[in-house]
Amino acid sequence: MRNIHIDGGTKRNLACIVDEEMGFVKLRKIRKTNDGSTAIFEFEALITALTYIQKRVINTGEIIIHTDSTEIVRFARYCKSDDFRSFNKLKMKCFRKIHQVSEKVPLQFHWLPRNHNLAGKVLEYYNKRKIPRMEFIIKSHICRYCKSKYISKRDLQRHIYNRHVMFSS
Repeated sequence: MRNIHIDGGTKRNLACIVDEEMGFVKLRKIRKTNDGSTAIFEFEALITALTYIQKRVINTGEIIIHTDSTEIVRFARYCKSDDFRSFNKLKMKCFRKIHQVSEKVPLQFHWLPRNHNLAGKVLEYYNKRKIPRMEFIIKSHICRYCKSKYISKRDLQRHIYNRHVMFSS
């Protein structure tokens, strides 16, 4: 069983995924839309996570995608092929990706409160710092005991000294 956390943020137009087992964090810049809906960023984060699963996480058993968006959970659990006429392009892309990935790997979608979502915590951390406005992958360290705490390189040595097991990308 593998846990992947997703979140989309409107402040810097970022989608974030965190693979709990690998300690992998990916932030992706999303083009701004006139829609104004925060759900767009959540759906983009879902597409990013499904692409990541398709490329890197095949054959690892069941995958649980955690999100703080009830709309994503509702969409993923209850979308049926006869409902697709009401989807916009983004939802249609998600719909296809979910079915492509779920043919190879069993997927589950779980809702988490915002303060338990690792991807949300990473987004909050990067929204407070100045970062370049482009698509990128971040090497990060997440403490297995602290789990939700992003650890800077400066704090990394102290965590290793305290025998906290680290995993990094």
